[in-house]
Amino acid sequence: MHVNDLLKIAVERGASDLHIKVGSYPMIRIGGALEPGTVEKRLDHEDVVAMSTSIMSTQQREKFKENFQRWQNMPPDERDALRTRGLPAN
Repeated sequence: MHVNDLLKIAVERGASDLHIKVGSYPMIRIGGALEPGTVEKRLDHEDVVAMSTSIMSTQQREKFKENFQRWQNMPPDERDALRTRGLPAN
């Protein structure tokens, strides 16, 4: 499934958000509550990478890769802090 298919489902159902996560069904937020956008299949790593990169420019993909590598090399407690604050600007 392509991210555009999921976005179409989200719009048709009046969703405000689309959540994609490895191991989960694509989720949409409707009226503040999360519900499956589709139960066709749980997303695997390849699905999420393909969906994410399909909407990024080359520059955005490079920046994402760089930030992800920085995140992977951090101790777990610093990773947890980044989940709430985000990566510092360069």
